[in-house]
Amino acid sequence: MKKVAIGFFVLALIGYGSYNISLVYQSYKLANSPAYRVLIAYNKAYLKSYGYLLEAYKSVLTEEGVPWEAVEISILAGAAAKDLAQTAPVIIFPDGLLQSMPEEMRHWSKEYLDHAGNLAVIYDAGVKAPKGYFREQALLAASWESITSRSPHTEKEPTG
Repeated sequence: MKKVAIGFFVLALIGYGSYNISLVYQSYKLANSPAYRVLIAYNKAYLKSYGYLLEAYKSVLTEEGVPWEAVEISILAGAAAKDLAQTAPVIIFPDGLLQSMPEEMRHWSKEYLDHAGNLAVIYDAGVKAPKGYFREQALLAASWESITSRSPHTEKEPTG
């Protein structure tokens, strides 16, 4: 019985390690891809209910001739924001598909914007915590004021 438990533990450890290695590789590949494209971020937990929205975004971008790639939010969170801003100048955080995103996306999004990336945050992106409960404030809302106040596109009042 003890050997079975140890064997099960070893298999679980190998599976967990393989999954993490896969995420790291996918994140690296995403950030270092030479392809210039728009990214559509999604949370796989919402694909069953809102998968039609991902298909709609894909369809519109394809119809308009815009190169795109759909990417799961955990892979995006592991990619280097600075590098990704160079090859993916726009990331769409769509409604429905990204109600929940990891906490680290707050800092990641700020870094991506600081390196000339552009985010389209649509409707309810980030309103839920990873466990599924609603946040008091959407994940990116707290930092939105500081992001927009530093934007070079923000008009300033004339002085004097």
